[in-house]
Amino acid sequence: ANFSLVAFNMLPAFPMDGGRMFRSLLSIKLGRLRATRIASYLGNFFGIALIAGIAALHNPRTLGARVYAVIGFIIAAIGAGIAGRQTWLQHLPPDQVPECGPGLDFMLEMYPLGETIMKTLRGSGDCAVVDWSFLTLSIAEWSIACFTVLIVVLATVIVRAKNL
Repeated sequence: ANFSLVAFNMLPAFPMDGGRMFRSLLSIKLGRLRATRIASYLGNFFGIALIAGIAALHNPRTLGARVYAVIGFIIAAIGAGIAGRQTWLQHLPPDQVPECGPGLDFMLEMYPLGETIMKTLRGSGDCAVVDWSFLTLSIAEWSIACFTVLIVVLATVIVRAKNL
């Protein structure tokens, strides 16, 4: 039991220990802010994969499938909203980008957790920087595309769960 707990905690999903180690390794080359952003995207992926894995192992029928699909739909919609905001910030003219906020470590030490989460989700001028792109799309734009596909699939499961 202890070994499985250690193995789970070492997954490179931020904010678990493996994610913090992954972020530390990335920050050597990319800087702490960019490394944190990349590690948090990987953490989101592992979170969604974990829920999908549990649902697949459980293999629910009608009501259970709908419950898992609704949970996934809500998570995907939140993810799409956050990625949409970051995409909007990335496409703002440089003179309209909001000022950058303080670093995450500073906010965690100075503000209550709820306020830190709200400040983090609102974004800052750092979100306007495109750290990585693939086929001309940034991480945020790829995230919107993936979350949209996931939302469509989950909406289909919600509507058609009685046929499973």
